[in-house]
Amino acid sequence: MQPAVYGAVLKTSAFGEVGFAFTKQGHLLELSWRGDFIDKVDGLAEVDGSCPTMAQLLKYLNDYARGYGPQFPGEYVFPHAAEFSTKVYKVVEKLKVGQSLSYQQVADLAGSPRACRAVGNIMGKNPLPLVIP
Repeated sequence: MQPAVYGAVLKTSAFGEVGFAFTKQGHLLELSWRGDFIDKVDGLAEVDGSCPTMAQLLKYLNDYARGYGPQFPGEYVFPHAAEFSTKVYKVVEKLKVGQSLSYQQVADLAGSPRACRAVGNIMGKNPLPLVIP
């Protein structure tokens, strides 16, 4: 996985503090509201022109909280290198606001119908929870 180079921390009423970590190319690697992650992101360089702006990130979070389900305002990196994990994230990223699938349905759509427990583990480690639900 590529290292995080740029970081941003935003304060929102819906989520509290949310940290964003970006690659050198400006692709989102991870976002979280965990305290240890916020501290890590705070130590990174401020986002630059290759990343979404702070205003775009704040609008994204506010729209998400209102249920608008917007697309993330930039590119992101699929979190895990494993082929099956990427298939799972690609299935789940297509969900619309209010839509849900069981782990079994995701496993079926990812081409491994017997892997529903693996889907649960993958989603439990999802570092982009507001981008890939």
